[in-house]
Amino acid sequence: MDVGARIIELRKLHGITTNKLAYLSGLSQSFLRSVEIGEKNISVGNLSIVCNALNVTLSEFFNDGHGDSTDDELTNLINRMNYRQRVALLQFIKSLL
Repeated sequence: MDVGARIIELRKLHGITTNKLAYLSGLSQSFLRSVEIGEKNISVGNLSIVCNALNVTLSEFFNDGHGDSTDDELTNLINRMNYRQRVALLQFIKSLL
């Protein structure tokens, strides 16, 4: 996977410029641009920071679109919920059945 290209893809999907991503992540714009164009590698820690700034999980970042993406998306969303949100979701799902 081309990590830089994936960052660009997600950044554009969210309507975020490199400058805005730098601001949101606390990483320098020049570093992010170097990663995007493949001049530098990014550590898992910094990639996690970028993912947080883009509001995606690392799992979503590396999701290549194969497999059951609905289950993956649900799992990722549930994992990002707090306890109250999970309880409310559980009650809602029970009401559907």
